[in-house]
Amino acid sequence: PLALLVALALLLISETSYHRSLAAIQETNAAVDARIHVGRVLRYMVDAETGQRGYLLTGKEIYLTPYRNAVTQIKELLPSLSRYYAAHPAQLTDFETLARAIEKKLSEMSETIQLHREGREDAWRSLLQLDVGLEMQQTIRVVVDRLIGVEMQRLTDHQTQVKQTLLISRLGVAAMTVLSVLAFYFYLKQTRELGLERERRRAALQAERDLLESQVNQRTHELTV
Repeated sequence: PLALLVALALLLISETSYHRSLAAIQETNAAVDARIHVGRVLRYMVDAETGQRGYLLTGKEIYLTPYRNAVTQIKELLPSLSRYYAAHPAQLTDFETLARAIEKKLSEMSETIQLHREGREDAWRSLLQLDVGLEMQQTIRVVVDRLIGVEMQRLTDHQTQVKQTLLISRLGVAAMTVLSVLAFYFYLKQTRELGLERERRRAALQAERDLLESQVNQRTHELTV
């Protein structure tokens, strides 16, 4: 029974540690992806603004290629980030702030490009002078930095969790090993005691036989005299 309990305990420790480590690793991977995607959003926003500025200053369509590519990448990243932060309510408000700032900034860039195409130079210049885009870009940078900081802390927490799980697993296995050794020791001790008891009984039985045989021989000798 003790050996069975030890085996079950080892199995429980192993399975618990496995599932906890697996969950921590999955969460770590998700946090890494989120940190990368958030950083890419900022980079693509800079690329989009660079393309917009280049087009507004030169009127050359070639500057719109990096702008369009950046906008496409941003729109592909935001849904995955939305799903991720929906599962992390503590940062959901920050992400929503980021998404709104990105939407306003992209809208401002798109509008200035359209005004430039229509030849309304005063209009797009006036729009830029409102500094709405600058405010949104600053908001984006601040929120991105905050979210990246959170994800870095989350990574540290997950790594700590994995280490703690591995430590608990090691301690549990060590404890079960000690119990197994003790169980084996008591088994050997019990086996030895049983062997000694059998030997004592055999010796006692042999002594009784020898005594009985001696008495029979003595009685036989008395009858024959």
